Amino acid sequence: MILMCSTIIGALILVWKIPKKLSRLEMYACSLFSIYLALFADSILGGMYHLYAYFKPGVEVIDYAAAIGIYPAIAILFLNFFPFGRHLKWKLAYITAWTVFSLFYEWSAANFSSLFLYTGWKIGYSVPIYPLLFVIQLLNYQLVKKLISHR
Repeated sequence: MILMCSTIIGALILVWKIPKKLSRLEMYACSLFSIYLALFADSILGGMYHLYAYFKPGVEVIDYAAAIGIYPAIAILFLNFFPFGRHLKWKLAYITAWTVFSLFYEWSAANFSSLFLYTGWKIGYSVPIYPLLFVIQLLNYQLVKKLISHR
């Protein structure tokens, strides 16, 4: 619980303090998408296949607090600092850095707190998943920008 609360508070402070490159509408749309993506993945991998859980097996209100409190802030931070105008190698390095950070956070949450409970999942499964999720976030952001420009 301490890790989840400190992550939510820390991430929200960072989001609040950083110079914003995203519009409010972009942040809102990408935040909602990140919540949906997290809950969708958690319902399939954690709910249907029982591979992991937050705190303990089963769906509880606290699971939603983690999704709503953590994922939008991380999406905003990821997108806000993404090197859009840079060469592909910088973009790949950025996604790799976020993947390493996410793997370390997941490993810490599973081994040093009660936030994440493996019930069949292995951290190795997350290695290809995180880059894919970050690319999906980028594609969603591009769609949001395109939709906004067509208003």
